Amino acid sequence: MSEGEGDGEEVTLHGVITRMRIHDLSRSAHDAPLLVDADSHYHRLHLIGDNPFEQPTLAALEGKRVTVTGHLRNGVLRVARERLLVDE
Repeated sequence: MSEGEGDGEEVTLHGVITRMRIHDLSRSAHDAPLLVDADSHYHRLHLIGDNPFEQPTLAALEGKRVTVTGHLRNGVLRVARERLLVDE
């Protein structure tokens, strides 16, 4: 397990990165990176080490198809950089 991944179920997902506004009615409202899989399910992502509100690394990958492996905890898939692969 990579440092910072923490506990939770390990999963591997494939899909396209997009951004969507979350927590719209709270002070913590922000555009969060999401992975949309082939079944049109949305999965919140956090790249370990990135600012959780800006996530510049994931923002730069918006629209790209990726494969990620990480630990799902509290509805967020926490992914180490080395476990994020951009599909060709």
